[in-house]
Amino acid sequence: MNRDDASFQGPDHRDTAASEALPVLKVLKERRDFVRLARSGRKWATGGLVLQVLKTPAPLASDDVIRFGLTASRKVGNAVRRNRARRRLRALANDLLPKLAPGGYDFVLIARHTTPDRAFDALIADLKTALARLKVTRPAGAGHGDGPRGEDREKGR
Repeated sequence: MNRDDASFQGPDHRDTAASEALPVLKVLKERRDFVRLARSGRKWATGGLVLQVLKTPAPLASDDVIRFGLTASRKVGNAVRRNRARRRLRALANDLLPKLAPGGYDFVLIARHTTPDRAFDALIADLKTALARLKVTRPAGAGHGDGPRGEDREKGR
């Protein structure tokens, strides 16, 4: 079976009814994109990661696409630890960025020396904190009712 077959469901296959409003993730691979974010982007450091963010350049910008990249320097540790850190950051980005971040932005998640061993719930909290501090969260009402407004409705407020 190849990708041209109608029945092929690749790793990016999603239930279209459940994720119509969610942006699609694309991976940053070129050095110039990482350098552009490092020079011109805003960043926020937490205990488990550093998040850099910048609007996607005009010719590539789309409100239904989020571009993200991952990096782990040798400060994180040997190759095994760097790969583990990148895997954890990739899982974090795949799970949370489409739900929490608006389209039309580029993100770089940078591993810190604590990333490989940090509890995954703590990494989730770190990413949510960084997104909130950098003011790049999806508008209330977008997504699946997550967030303060959804919680207020449940409490009857």
